[in-house]
Parts: sequence; structure tokens; C-alpha cells
Amino acid sequence: MEAVITGAATTGARLVFGDNLYAYGPVNGTVAEDLPHAATGPNGRARAQIADAVLTAHRSGRVEAVIGRGSDFFGRHARMSTVGDRVFARAVAGKPAQVLGNPDVPHSVTYLEDFARALVDLGQRDDAAGEIWHVPCAGPVTTRHFVDMVFQELGRPARVSVAPEWGIAIAALFNPTLRAVREQLYQHRRPWVVDSGKFERAFGWQATPLPEAIRATVTWFTRQSGRARSQT
Repeated sequence: MEAVITGAATTGARLVFGDNLYAYGPVNGTVAEDLPHAATGPNGRARAQIADAVLTAHRSGRVEAVIGRGSDFFGRHARMSTVGDRVFARAVAGKPAQVLGNPDVPHSVTYLEDFARALVDLGQRDDAAGEIWHVPCAGPVTTRHFVDMVFQELGRPARVSVAPEWGIAIAALFNPTLRAVREQLYQHRRPWVVDSGKFERAFGWQATPLPEAIRATVTWFTRQSGRARSQT
């Protein structure tokens, strides 16, 4: 991030940082921009340090910067996500979707097209600089209902399995990616509801409705699956 800040400062470019929500750590209640950075795990602390560096560089006048944060993301090309291959690719392949934590609590997700559009908007508005913004998220549904919508789009009965935490804990001993997954399990054990009202009020648009976003994502994963089969 220091190199990115230096590059932006040298060229006079505005720095728009696409971030996640790890820096907040476990949250009681709604996830809003005014929460402190209280992460306790290494990934969350690193995210907090990076965001703090961006905002410090802005406040010092070194660079003009803004941060846009999204939740677990899905959409075209969104494979390495808790609602990427684990849900869409498996559902398209006729397998049960694999989810984390408690599938029956609300969990906000972010459509990748909305994330991209929001970052562009943040980069074009002078009055957005120097702040953290949560990009638009659709009204939260439970993870189980989200999976149901995916299978409904495919015209199949919903099938869902919950990844056992003991299995993740063992695999995390050897796999850095799963160590990161384990660190963030708190987001899936209890409600994780993201407030994106600040952005919606300032920019005048809301997240793509979930049925529309899920339909586009299912279409993309289905095409990818068809291409993979044709190449084998």
C-alpha cells in the first residue's frame, strides 16, 4: 500500500481503495462506517493498518484517497469467495452448495457489478474523498435463502451443506487460505448486516435486486461449466 500511495501521489491520481470488512472484527449489530477498527486476527489487523495508512495519507495532503468497502461478493468472475465457487459452481455442477457457519442468520452480500460501479462513482466525486463508504448491498437474506434463490434459478431443488468448523480448523493448520477463512467465521455464526445507506443517500442508487444479480451470476457460471466440459 505504501508503494501504491507513492505512485498515486507522484502522478497526482486519486486513490480509490476497494476494501472488505475485515478491519472491524466481530460486530454486535449493524456493520456501519463509523465502527472502530477492532479486528483481533492477523488478516483483519492487516486490513485495518492498510486502511489507516490510506486515510492518514489523505489527511496529510499527500494523496487524495477514498475507501469503498463491500461484503462477501458474488457475480461474474467471482470465484474465490464464500458465495463464489462454493455456491454457484457447485450448484451448477449438481452438487450441494457449501456454506459456512449458521445458514439461517441474515448475511449481507455484495454484487460485484455494484461494487465496481460504486468505486467508479467514489473516484469521480470530490466530496467523497477522505472517507470510508460501504458500497450498496441488497437487503440481507439468510444464507440458506440466498442458496435457495440460486437453485431456483437453475430449476432444481436446493441442496446445502455446512462446512464443519472442526474440519476447517484442521485444514487451517496447513492451508493459509483456510486460516483466513477460519479467522472470519464470526461473520457467519451470527447476523452480519451491512448498512450501505450512507452511499445510497449520497449517490442516489441502490444495489441490484438479488434475483436479477443471481440470474446473471448463474448464467455466467453455467457458461463457464459448459466451456470446461467442451474442452475435456
